[in-house]
Amino acid sequence: MSKKRWEGRAFILGGLLSACAFLCIFGYRVLIPTYDDWLLCSRDGVDNMQHYQGWVAYRNSGWRFPIGLTEGLLYPDHISVIYTDSIPLFAFIFKVLSPILPETFQYFGIFGLICAFLLGGFASAFIYRFTEKCAYSVICALFFGTAFVFLHRMFYHTALSAQWIVVACLYLWLAIPPGRTYPFKRAAAWSLMSVMALLTEAYFLPMVWGIMVCDIIQYGYEKKDIREFLICALKTMGSAAAVTLVVAYCFGLFYGDVDSGGEGLGAYTFNLINFINPFWMSSVIPWLPSDFFQYEGLAYLGLGILVLIPVILVLGIRDKKPGSGFIKDHPSMVVFFLGFSVAAISPVVSLGSFKIRIPLPDLFIRLWSTFRSCGRLIWPVYYLILLGVCIALGRYVKKEKAALAILMAALALQLYDAHGFIGTLHERFYGVSVYESSLSDERWEQIAENYDHIKICPDAGDIYYTYEGEELEHFALENGLTMNIVYTARVVSDKVNESMEAELSAIRSGQRKPSDKSVYVFLDGKIDDTLPLNYYRLDGFCIGIKGKLH
Repeated sequence: MSKKRWEGRAFILGGLLSACAFLCIFGYRVLIPTYDDWLLCSRDGVDNMQHYQGWVAYRNSGWRFPIGLTEGLLYPDHISVIYTDSIPLFAFIFKVLSPILPETFQYFGIFGLICAFLLGGFASAFIYRFTEKCAYSVICALFFGTAFVFLHRMFYHTALSAQWIVVACLYLWLAIPPGRTYPFKRAAAWSLMSVMALLTEAYFLPMVWGIMVCDIIQYGYEKKDIREFLICALKTMGSAAAVTLVVAYCFGLFYGDVDSGGEGLGAYTFNLINFINPFWMSSVIPWLPSDFFQYEGLAYLGLGILVLIPVILVLGIRDKKPGSGFIKDHPSMVVFFLGFSVAAISPVVSLGSFKIRIPLPDLFIRLWSTFRSCGRLIWPVYYLILLGVCIALGRYVKKEKAALAILMAALALQLYDAHGFIGTLHERFYGVSVYESSLSDERWEQIAENYDHIKICPDAGDIYYTYEGEELEHFALENGLTMNIVYTARVVSDKVNESMEAELSAIRSGQRKPSDKSVYVFLDGKIDDTLPLNYYRLDGFCIGIKGKLH
């Protein structure tokens, strides 16, 4: 059998093994399209509920252009499905298929399984390309399918579990030489990966583009022709930018007044100890000193990989092949490690609890705030380390059985280290969840029958990150009501607050009357006697309406 066929076999078998690990951890119920209770029972983190309800709202919205616009969540305005983190590609595909789908339909479990398969598949194919050991490469997939970074994101920030995109880009860069000329197919592949990142989770965009730049630099180094290098750069980056911008426009990324930036830049960073810091996820190594929010830069390699690293160094020294030749032939590696590491670490350099803030211009900070959780940008480095460790072991240990024996011992350590965290995930998702809304007051039924709009005030931003806010959105979606704001990936409360302040001021002054069809929800719980409303307290919410409830 040819090397290409063996590599294809490694991809399929590695993907299947990783998918099996996914099913063992999360169970099969998350794959059932009509079972959505597990997404709604998310008091420990509202993101699952947010992502699912973003899809429900998008599915219920009429078709318009841009095609990603969602109705009823930012009424009377619209918002792109990109900003609800509902995996826009899947949301669009299943919205097209919506007429033939059941009334209740979720795709997040299917998405997770596909991500596990592709992550294991690309990792196995990558490792086989450099080791030519099929069984060995397939077993390596388990290090990726159970990687702490991967499991941490699965069904938490579900779209961010598409980390196969990173490994696929590394494969394209390092495992497939461009040849004598930079082919059109390769440029097209980078355009495809850029669009895939946008329509999955935009945080993958800088990762795809960073690896693409390294690929172009590597090609220029090998050609040693500045003109050919510039043509390659313009052709590849130009086509990727053009296609991505067109798709972004069609899905509504630039629609409305959504702030592209976000708060928290400098808090959600990569700590220099994060390769060995498991936070709360290790059964062996304790949480090392670091800020809580630096979990966004989680890059814990796992005990098995940490033990393999010195073993590989010893084997490399013994064979006098420490890997320096590969790095010498790939100077773009310097750009890769330096670029992604600096982007993930700064603007605050942290080593444990020690910190140094790097002063940067305000304009740069505003631009960088688009990717405020910059600690995630360490993922390409993380996955290249995992790939490098697996490849080095497979190359230094010539006999496949011996390499497999060492690998299996390391894998046992890795899984023992992760078993507590895996057990927590298994307990949470494997069993049956039953969602029961806390909005149990019978008067909610009168609101559902007689009102059309829910208006959050006085500070609409208080609805963010709250389970109560998600339950209110669920009530609105179930009963066909609109909301003026919901929890989204980017804060939009400033515009909503201005609109509500203007409306309430006009009502106080007598310039307008309260809407007969609107429910005013006061998140501060205070009754505003200056407004001609009847007030009620329903399950912790203070609401004001023009009419009366029985």
